[in-house]
Amino acid sequence: MNLQTLFPSLPEGIHQGLLGAGIVTTHDILFSDISQLYQRLPSGLLSLRELSELRSDAAARVAAPATRGDELFTQQEERETIREECLCGVEKIDALLGGFGRYGVTEIAGDKKSGKTGLVMNIVIRHLASHPTHTACWIDSGGEFDIERAAEIVQLHNGPGRETALDRLNIIQCFDIATAHQTLEDLQVSLAAEREITPRTRFLIIDPITPLLGPLLTATSSQGHAVMVTFMRQVASLARIYSLTALVTNNSVQSHPENPYSAFSTTVTKPALGPSFTYLSDDTLWLFDAQKLVTSNHPHQEARIFIAEVFRSHNTFSKRWDVFMMRNGVTLEPYEPTA
Repeated sequence: MNLQTLFPSLPEGIHQGLLGAGIVTTHDILFSDISQLYQRLPSGLLSLRELSELRSDAAARVAAPATRGDELFTQQEERETIREECLCGVEKIDALLGGFGRYGVTEIAGDKKSGKTGLVMNIVIRHLASHPTHTACWIDSGGEFDIERAAEIVQLHNGPGRETALDRLNIIQCFDIATAHQTLEDLQVSLAAEREITPRTRFLIIDPITPLLGPLLTATSSQGHAVMVTFMRQVASLARIYSLTALVTNNSVQSHPENPYSAFSTTVTKPALGPSFTYLSDDTLWLFDAQKLVTSNHPHQEARIFIAEVFRSHNTFSKRWDVFMMRNGVTLEPYEPTA
């Protein structure tokens, strides 16, 4: 790394003196004999002690941070606890991924009206109602966030944070990738400041991500693909560094003749944004309307029935699935078929 980049506050005269002595990068100052470096400096530029301190400071700034094994173990235990605290409330759906609280990126994909936003709302609001010091950042790329629906979901919970849950759900409208990038950069600044204060951000939601990235992907240029990878790596980095759960919803496209990742031969759609996008998240949970798969005289006519299926996961087996119901687009319930 260039020393001027590493030490921007050093006086310009010192930078010029180091440059004249051929000490330009961190490699130059760290891997050369200190006495020889001192002899190359202009007279009176730095004392030997000051040069040694500058080298020590450079080593500290470029060195990888060390973490003790017991600290890593404690962090992993905390992750397991947090994961159990981020649930949708339907036990069998929560069991598919072991909860939704891991520090990483979970893609929730499906056709239109497949329950994606409703599921994410229930996960996030349920957690905010139970944890009054946590907040969520919701990036709304379609301008369709339904605050009345969110308010109805809040009424389903009685946790200590219920009264302020919507105050701590921060909605940001982003209709293009440049605005979304800026939002993530602003979020990173606030997350860095949050480490010493409360409340702290627990969730990052992008709903949906398809309109932000889809228009950039073409068959004639790789630029859109590069933008997609860079953006998703930024999301993943924020999740891991600042202990966030990132939930990203994605739309669908046709898959001919059927989707090989699904346990159902009737699945003829797949997540949008191409095959590369699948590997930019830790888990992919696919939702689809199961009304056609259920007998027409089932006892839950007032509720929609959906299937959630694991397409891919770093943490569990794929092609695992289960059924749940959503009543009025708000209440999640387990599906109990009649005999």
